Amino acid sequence: MVNGLLDYDAQVLELYVANLNTRSKRNNHRTITIRKMDFNSINEFKDKLSSEIWQNVFENVNNDVDTIFNSFLNTYLQIFYSCFPKKNSL
Repeated sequence: MVNGLLDYDAQVLELYVANLNTRSKRNNHRTITIRKMDFNSINEFKDKLSSEIWQNVFENVNNDVDTIFNSFLNTYLQIFYSCFPKKNSL
């Protein structure tokens, strides 16, 4: 099948998400969840990443790439969520 696109051509996908939060619709306001990111929290994130002992992440007896990646992602996300907490705003 030839579609005229090469492997390095960009493609655009637009997704429209319906507001399924009926409570917000009734109250005539929308709640938006954001993460607090400022100079201090970014520095804290960098410090925690640099002080993390990554040796336990990459020590894998079977050298299983999936296990190594999942371990890395778990550690990374724990640090990310602790440094950039969610904040609800109207």
